[in-house]
Amino acid sequence: MVFPQTPLNFTVELWYDGAWQNITSDVRHSDKITITRGRRAESGQPEPGSCRMTLRNRDAKYTPGNPTSPLYGKIGRNTLLRVMVNGVGRFVGEVSTWPPQWTEGGKDAWVSIEASGILRRIDQRKSPLQSTLRRRITSDSSVLGYWPMEEDAGATSAYSPLPGVPPLRVSGFIFAAEDSLAGSAPLPSLMATASMQGTVPAATSTGEWTATCLFNVASAPAVTTSLLEITTSGTAGRRFLAQMFPGTIRLTALDPDGVETILFNFSPTQFYGGWVRLEVTAKEIGGGTTRIHFGWRVLANDSGFGDDYLLAGTSGTVTGVTSNFSPAIAGAKLGHLGVFSSASTLIYSNAESGFVNEAAHTRFQRLCTEEGISSVLLGSDGALMGPQSRGRLLDLLYECADADGGIIYESRVEARLNYRTRASLYNQPPKLALDYRQHLMPGLAPVSDDQTIVNDFTVSRTNGSSARYVQSTGPLSTQDAPAGVGKYDQAATVNVATDAQLPDIAAWEVHLGTVDEPRYPTIPINLARNYTLAAAAMELVAGDRITISNTPSWLPPDGVDVIVQGFTETVASDEWTIQFVGSPASPWTVADTGTPSTPGTWTDTDGSVLAVAMTSAQTTALVHTTSGPVWSTNPVDMPCAVRVGGEVMQASAIASAGLDTFTRTVSSGWGTANTGQTWVLAGGSASERSTDGTRGVVTIPNASVSTARFQTLGLTLDDCEIRVRVSPGQVSTGNSMLPSVVLRYVDSATNYRARIHLGTGGAMGVSVTLGATQLGTAPLPYTYAANDTFEMRARVDGNRVRARVWPTASTEPTVWHIDQTVTTSPVASGAVGVVASGFSGNTNTNPILTFDNFEIVTPQLFTVTRSVNGVVKAQNAGADVRLATPAIVAL
Repeated sequence: MVFPQTPLNFTVELWYDGAWQNITSDVRHSDKITITRGRRAESGQPEPGSCRMTLRNRDAKYTPGNPTSPLYGKIGRNTLLRVMVNGVGRFVGEVSTWPPQWTEGGKDAWVSIEASGILRRIDQRKSPLQSTLRRRITSDSSVLGYWPMEEDAGATSAYSPLPGVPPLRVSGFIFAAEDSLAGSAPLPSLMATASMQGTVPAATSTGEWTATCLFNVASAPAVTTSLLEITTSGTAGRRFLAQMFPGTIRLTALDPDGVETILFNFSPTQFYGGWVRLEVTAKEIGGGTTRIHFGWRVLANDSGFGDDYLLAGTSGTVTGVTSNFSPAIAGAKLGHLGVFSSASTLIYSNAESGFVNEAAHTRFQRLCTEEGISSVLLGSDGALMGPQSRGRLLDLLYECADADGGIIYESRVEARLNYRTRASLYNQPPKLALDYRQHLMPGLAPVSDDQTIVNDFTVSRTNGSSARYVQSTGPLSTQDAPAGVGKYDQAATVNVATDAQLPDIAAWEVHLGTVDEPRYPTIPINLARNYTLAAAAMELVAGDRITISNTPSWLPPDGVDVIVQGFTETVASDEWTIQFVGSPASPWTVADTGTPSTPGTWTDTDGSVLAVAMTSAQTTALVHTTSGPVWSTNPVDMPCAVRVGGEVMQASAIASAGLDTFTRTVSSGWGTANTGQTWVLAGGSASERSTDGTRGVVTIPNASVSTARFQTLGLTLDDCEIRVRVSPGQVSTGNSMLPSVVLRYVDSATNYRARIHLGTGGAMGVSVTLGATQLGTAPLPYTYAANDTFEMRARVDGNRVRARVWPTASTEPTVWHIDQTVTTSPVASGAVGVVASGFSGNTNTNPILTFDNFEIVTPQLFTVTRSVNGVVKAQNAGADVRLATPAIVAL
């Protein structure tokens, strides 16, 4: 038998005597064990995990200060505790206090303990971390002397954080004067008379050394000025003088006899006007020769300048660094003077910039490593960050999560921090798939409130700019109800690398804050009733996905889909429950390059509605695109699920509602279009129409050129968009010919037309008419000749008619050439098609107009399977149509 027929197999252990020790028998089962991990709510930073239980203590075993306790001296503050169920870790934390309790008279005694996750103790670290340069340089095993010069303004010497290294003696230093170096606390600037002298403790020669310092000198001095003087015990050079001369940077070596040798005399390329790291290195290369390297690295662009010089003798060790600065460089800044026993230290690299452009997850793990905290990463592609701030460790870890949008959580198997990147949350399959009917989940309740709405978000970059994103349309927009919900604004500052990242961050936060679906903040699972779920449930970590299908009919029809944010777990011999804190998973389905029909690979419409009402059983839908691109008709993109009035329909095909390429030969009419509709003719005679295998042709007799010849398809539409190719068989004489698109055709007097004016001499124009009444006209920037082809796009929205025209071989313009609103005797709906006519006075002999590639661009015809999510209902014309699972561009 298994649980719950037998007691739950759980163990509680303490770490002492160098091993985990089982104390399960001392746990008072009647009080249960309660474990919490992760976030307590859907957003915000995680709180330290906790594990509460009661231990029997009549023998004072768990009273650390009692010498009679068998655990005396073995347990106390921050003793590690571990809870396991079925051999799987559920919690590891530290017990910071052991408060004894007892009944009156002492018949019973116990200890109610609470172990805390590692975040609690990290939060106890109140001191801000030192600068990245100081932390990195002091960690180098080869450093012999180091003076950061990050003192406060009243300092009179520069402290060394290295044991045994005396302070740097200085004069003429204005400390804390310059804070422009990202990897440093404020540094000093020089007065007119300034000097420094540092002593390096004696060390055994390694045959190599480095002396380096950061400088920021505004411009070249007019006189010779010292930068750095290095004293050594070597014979290749007893002293090395780095100096600035007008027009050059020089390094001079003085041997033990004081003989000078100018080693380098460089042009000061990029040395002035910003931070540079000056470096002198020496390395014995054999044969009694030492290689000297001298140069500098420009921090602004990471470029370097320098060269090598060979000297006879030994390198020795650096014994001192000094400089007597000239008044010519008053105001210069400097700092982070270091001496190393290696000629190839890279310890300054990246730290100088504060690790700018470091990925958030990389910074998280680096900080943990530097502070001796075990950590594990899940995912990659963390956001690029700005310079590391100066603050408490926990604040800097939170700064990583804020910049990236990922999740910090405590390990349940050891005292460790984990970080999950934002990218790892995208498009993940469910780790736990539940069935409400099968798994019985009392307490599952949707919440439709405004607690997580954010529709107006402003994000600022640390020491940078800001960006704002506002959701101004839609059900959770800033519009007042019922069009929206009103303004719900928030602001945040994030430490990202560039201002260019801010607009996307602001948009993403609004995306997360405008999820128009119920929240399920608590997902309860009773594992005593559903023990088969235990293995999968125990493996869940923060950021994993849970789905629940077959929810009751009184809940929203799409089931439950959440991202786990936190846990509350209750363990006893006869009880085992987990309540997951969840947030909506739908925002984390983002665009990818997978199979086109995979949910999340379609970009949603900018606006679409049902053009015609549907019955509850109808399997075709006319969908009109009101804004933006129309829906894809590519079969590769099928099927796709759309949501209409709360019902999810699966579209197996999307096609034009009317299309004709005229690839047939017909006389006395136009026959049947590609999409099956028969062309209906009005005006003139059928014999004037034909198709020649490539075009629909209208030949107009001279005597009736002004009589409009209508060719319409048997569809009744209101708002729509039409595209067609037209061509004249001649240049007009006497007056214009008028190939046209007709919209909302009822009869020859009741319709809207968008007309191309093919004028005499090749001139062109465009007009809009109500019936035969011209409402507006505009010139076109083209001319034409016989048999030239032009594209025309015409659209009607409400009673606004727009049209544009362009030569077939050119790019479609983005502007409408004519935009006219009908205000008198508007037409509500009607057929669509084309018209051939001319103005009275045209003198062409039997002029010809041809039409090709006729297309109803919108509305489009959807072939659908109904009620995919169980919702069965008729749908009204005008109902909003959107993707059920739209693709969102990932942050």
